[in-house]
Amino acid sequence: NLFEQDMEFLIENGVELQFIVTNTRSRETTPEYATLLDGSSIEKESKDSLVHLNVLNARPKISELVNKTDLSVSTCFVGSGPQDFTNDMRAAVCELIKDAQVRIDFYEESFSM
Repeated sequence: NLFEQDMEFLIENGVELQFIVTNTRSRETTPEYATLLDGSSIEKESKDSLVHLNVLNARPKISELVNKTDLSVSTCFVGSGPQDFTNDMRAAVCELIKDAQVRIDFYEESFSM
């Protein structure tokens, strides 16, 4: 709820948002209870939706996610998580930047665990 207005603004302006849930301790974060900003359930997420929720219950292979990114337009990666996670993301983005023909930005918000 805290970032809902910000996320709605980004979506209205064509920004694709991808959220990765790595630990589902509470009922509200499990796929059957997850809802997108438009109120639809995660099972009903349309293929052309700009909001993607991935419930993995494990740390993703961040390099695979970064490498799947469509680089036909300028792209910004924002990493938030433990230091190992943001380090992996930074390394993957640095590799991607080498051959990129568009602007790629990287911002991180890290915390220690």
